[in-house]
Amino acid sequence: MFQNLLNIIIGILLLPFLICIILYFLLRKLVQPKWSIFNNTSLEGDDNCQLLSIPFKNISMKEALEGIRKRIDANQKQTYYFINPHAANIAQRDVYFKSILEKNEWNFPDGIGLKLAGFIEGYRLKENLNGTDLFPGLMEIASDSNFSVYFLGAEESVLKALLDRTKSKWPQLHIAGSFHGYFDKENDTANVVQKINDARADLLLVSFGMPLQEKWIDAIEEKLKVKAIFATGGLFDFYSGTKKRAPEYLRQIGMEWLYRLYIEPGRMWKRYIIGNPLFLANVIRNKYLNY
Repeated sequence: MFQNLLNIIIGILLLPFLICIILYFLLRKLVQPKWSIFNNTSLEGDDNCQLLSIPFKNISMKEALEGIRKRIDANQKQTYYFINPHAANIAQRDVYFKSILEKNEWNFPDGIGLKLAGFIEGYRLKENLNGTDLFPGLMEIASDSNFSVYFLGAEESVLKALLDRTKSKWPQLHIAGSFHGYFDKENDTANVVQKINDARADLLLVSFGMPLQEKWIDAIEEKLKVKAIFATGGLFDFYSGTKKRAPEYLRQIGMEWLYRLYIEPGRMWKRYIIGNPLFLANVIRNKYLNY
């Protein structure tokens, strides 16, 4: 019984990838060789790319951190969002969320799905730029340059664990303040914005989950007196130790999503089993059918 159930689960996991492989070879036989998915065209040198009308930076982690530091030094206020297949799928059905991503200059590509989409579109991503991997470098910059940081989001226990770990690793870091993410977004936002402004933070990290965090930031961005705002998704959970990240070897080969599916199948199955193939199908549809 257990073996049969295991076989069914494995089959469900592999089915989307088998479909993608079959579609690849079918397209390879049917379409003209000049199309970018099948030739050696590479736009790796282009720092600004676009996917499903969403712009993003095709840069390395080092370039991303240096760009962030320069903008803070120059007092150029900027929002930073992370684009993964889940974000792109939400944007296809949420016009407001899509408009937020479309107008934002500094979106970062996050995950193996974006790399596969880049292959279809004809460019190669320099690096996977997810918020959890960016965080240590960002804290190093803040600590070395005396930028103050405000943490907003998650439950109070998670937030405390995050702050304890962050203070331990970067003792020179100036933490301007923190506040949990379970306040009334409609009635208490003004008070929270005042807390952040009173703290005189340079960097604000917001962890409400997507797309709530991006919509909240977009609605109050002009009222915030910070220099950089990051929508960090589940970063607080991961870096606090509340949730475990995938082993390094899985992250290196782009299979972190599979580990998350293993850890949280009830919450993640729809995002990955249905969402990932849907995302690639949208990319192919947009690329070759132009709608």
